[in-house]
Amino acid sequence: EMRRAQVDALSMGALMARLAAGGVRPGRIVFPFEGHAWEQALTDAAHRHMPGTRVIGYDNVNFSRLALSLYPARAEVGLRPLPDRVVTNGPAFTRILTGEGFPAGAVHTGCALRHGDLWERPAPGASRAPGSPFRVLAATSIDFGQSVELIEKAMAAFGGDARYEIEIKCHPAADSPRVRSQVR
Repeated sequence: EMRRAQVDALSMGALMARLAAGGVRPGRIVFPFEGHAWEQALTDAAHRHMPGTRVIGYDNVNFSRLALSLYPARAEVGLRPLPDRVVTNGPAFTRILTGEGFPAGAVHTGCALRHGDLWERPAPGASRAPGSPFRVLAATSIDFGQSVELIEKAMAAFGGDARYEIEIKCHPAADSPRVRSQVR
């Protein structure tokens, strides 16, 4: 199931080497940071083949402590290829990331750029009729197990209570029918 992901990760070394051989020397490389193998391979290859290029991971809202690839063990720091800097989507993930062992000097608190449109919209008026249920959004991750767990927790907290209506929005790359088949 993961063979393609391994191929993609391993191709990063060849890609960075060929770009460097062709004279490409970017000042910085920015990528969405989730701790995947391809990110570590890219970081390692960029540091080896493009000295001086800063590798920057942009945190795109992954808070799960189950995503172990995000958090290097203290013994891995200095051995594992980590970005030179990770820009987080806010202070909460800065605290989580550094609290789980990521070097504090490499973490910079940023903002959730992918949600910029929320700041530009005027505040909505009353979004529900009086007496109608509150809508609770359960927006899943790409991971099957995490998605099922999130939905089960939302249902345990709000399901069966007429004051709430649960709306499930699966990640676009998640297998929605499979996720939905595992929950009530």
